[in-house]
Amino acid sequence: MKLISGKQLLTIIVIVVGLMVIPALGSPPTPGPPIGGGPCVPNDGRCWSNRQCCSGVCDKTLGYCNPW
Repeated sequence: MKLISGKQLLTIIVIVVGLMVIPALGSPPTPGPPIGGGPCVPNDGRCWSNRQCCSGVCDKTLGYCNPW
């Protein structure tokens, strides 16, 4: 006694995979580095930490991001 034929099993697999792939393709991309500067402080902007500056260098004595 066979409950599901091979063709029915293939149809079920295609439907399940389709239901999983469609939402994945429509979902927003995973977070990555900021595009177009993002939240980092541009050169000559006020800072208190190297992490804030787009250049990665904060002159802490003056409180501004350095371009180098």
